[in-house]
Amino acid sequence: MQFSLGELNQTWQKYGLTEASLLFNGQKTPFKAIIREGKLVTIAGRSYYLLPNEYVKEIADKAAELAGLKPFKGGATRNKKLIQEGNVFYNREKTVMHAWYAPDATIDVEGEKMHIGCNVINSIDGSTAFGCSAFTFRHICSNGVIIGYRQIAAFRHIHVQSLSKVIENLKNQMLLIMDEANAIIEKYRLLAQEMADEELINRIKKSRIPKKVLPEYLQTPEEEAQGYIPAVTQWQLYNDITEAIWHNSSSDLRTKQFQFQTLHAIMKV
Repeated sequence: MQFSLGELNQTWQKYGLTEASLLFNGQKTPFKAIIREGKLVTIAGRSYYLLPNEYVKEIADKAAELAGLKPFKGGATRNKKLIQEGNVFYNREKTVMHAWYAPDATIDVEGEKMHIGCNVINSIDGSTAFGCSAFTFRHICSNGVIIGYRQIAAFRHIHVQSLSKVIENLKNQMLLIMDEANAIIEKYRLLAQEMADEELINRIKKSRIPKKVLPEYLQTPEEEAQGYIPAVTQWQLYNDITEAIWHNSSSDLRTKQFQFQTLHAIMKV
């Protein structure tokens, strides 16, 4: 019994990427290998559509300019599992990318300066499809938050489309996300007016958000916590948790995104 590589697809050779059908005993299988610079990245299904991160970044730069957004280079982190190059965050293997774009203007929430922008996401390992989400960034603590996700399924055959059409489509997605982002800021302002209650705190403590990123005031031993509700606004609670998630040095981009999504579901952001 033997696996081997069959027909090669060199569509993205310019970016050092090759796709090779996977054979078993000389027969085709439903799988293919993604190879970068001679090293295996992953084994994916034959239907998986590969897009190089560098190519997506080129498209995103042009689309963002048309949408009136600029590369946003905030969000610096000392996380050893992340690599930051300008406005792009990569995982350590540089197979997953998040590219941030935002307008110059800041937004004020409870006296804090914030940016809100568009996060363009892609991967070459099959873990994340090409898509967009919103992000917010609090300058006071260099705290980035990823919000939501919109897969860009229309770009499945991107390499055979007119480049100008692809850029225009992405620009439109960015503008939609920025329109929706206004509602996020209004939700933030509402959080600042509401105190955290026992129901909310219990839902957070019972969720899949690890204790490591919960604030100290939520880590009172169970037997001592009966009836104890910290006097904090929902906004402070949200910021304390998202700051810990963003700066957690032991979590990668996918883990952070999952934890943000879990918190947003609970707090209805």
